[in-house]
Amino acid sequence: MLTAFGLSGLAFGATVMSFIASLEELFLTVEPVRQGRPEIAVGNVVGSTLFYVTANVGLIALIGPVDMGGAVLTVQWPFFALALVLVVAMFYRGRVGRLEGWRSSRSTSGTGSRTTSEARPEAVERQEVRR
Repeated sequence: MLTAFGLSGLAFGATVMSFIASLEELFLTVEPVRQGRPEIAVGNVVGSTLFYVTANVGLIALIGPVDMGGAVLTVQWPFFALALVLVVAMFYRGRVGRLEGWRSSRSTSGTGSRTTSEARPEAVERQEVRR
């Protein structure tokens, strides 16, 4: 399926798989906000992010080494760091409004398209050749 769409495993994991895995979290986070308890939603976002970053990488590394080359270093880690800084700044202000939510949602779709183009099999091969 990946080759039919011209996607690498990295692009598929960074876009399709992450979206699918995040849907359940999204629904679990929206409900407390609808009930007037946004602190539960924020706690879920922070806790889930910490768990995903630490536990997932730890478990994957226990199974086998994790190569952090190519688009992971040039696209995903810089975007992750920038997104984390922006979210921390929004949380620090004490309120995340609709405008910030819209901007945050839009930036996510932007990195998905960039990851997809950067992590196509031929782009990954070009990066490996340059090394």
